[in-house]
Amino acid sequence: MSGRNKNNKKGNNKNVNKATSGPAPVRSSLRSSAELEAAAKLFCETPLGDARENGLKESVPEEEKSPVIEDLKNLNLNEEVLEDPKNSKKVQDLEKKVKQQADEIIDLKKKLKDCADNEERLKYKLVNTGAGESKLAKSNRDLREKILRKSLQLDNLTQDNKQLVSVLSMILSSLPNPLPPMHQGNPAEQLLGYQDIKRNLESGVVLREGVGMMEKLISISNKPEIQAQAAQEIQVYEQGYIDYLQALEFNITKIVTTGRLEETIRLPDFPSFSANLITEYFNETELQPSSSRPAGVEVKDLKSPGEST
Repeated sequence: MSGRNKNNKKGNNKNVNKATSGPAPVRSSLRSSAELEAAAKLFCETPLGDARENGLKESVPEEEKSPVIEDLKNLNLNEEVLEDPKNSKKVQDLEKKVKQQADEIIDLKKKLKDCADNEERLKYKLVNTGAGESKLAKSNRDLREKILRKSLQLDNLTQDNKQLVSVLSMILSSLPNPLPPMHQGNPAEQLLGYQDIKRNLESGVVLREGVGMMEKLISISNKPEIQAQAAQEIQVYEQGYIDYLQALEFNITKIVTTGRLEETIRLPDFPSFSANLITEYFNETELQPSSSRPAGVEVKDLKSPGEST
């Protein structure tokens, strides 16, 4: 008996040694069942609670259960299960799922916050819509007034343009069309042409139109150099006008007295204003709210030299 007891004791000692020297109980990063239960509780409560607080409809029906929650409930959370190596992998998988669900909760909270921010922005836009519509209405009124002013300016410029076209047409029609070469052609026809030009120029319409344009430019321009140039060219224009009439009178007298063209002289160039003054005139009149012709100016339809009076 003593020998058997000794052997049994030795065997028991060996078993004890084997048990104590075996692998340590495997635990997950959840150090106790209390922590795992707390994580499960957090998961169960947080998503639906946040959804209710934000007034959103739950995306999952109440009767539907999360598989992670069911796994946690079916798992016997006691020390023996946690220490059993066979259950360690399952616990780790559940822990991983819990972490994934926690990440989804965080993502959902972020989306809910974004929705709330968007709602605030929309409210702000709605509040400011009235002010924006008021500004838009004022801009439209200003635009209509600007269009009206431009339309009036266009009408005035159109009138001025018609006036200038008439003047140019008159000048062109006053010249022989075409002027025959010096000392060539029929003296009688040439005489009629010269007399027609003289008649048109002596009416004074062309002179008044040209001088009137420059006088208007002087009155509306704020550039001293332009005013001085216009005043000087008015004098040159008037003198050139007189010289042209005198040349016409000389040729008419020669043809009448001699009946020939040999003693006639070439007519000088018809007087005109510098191009920069004409450009300045159009620029200045375009800026004026209204435009009118110079006092006493009339534009008449003049017949060409070839037409009978």
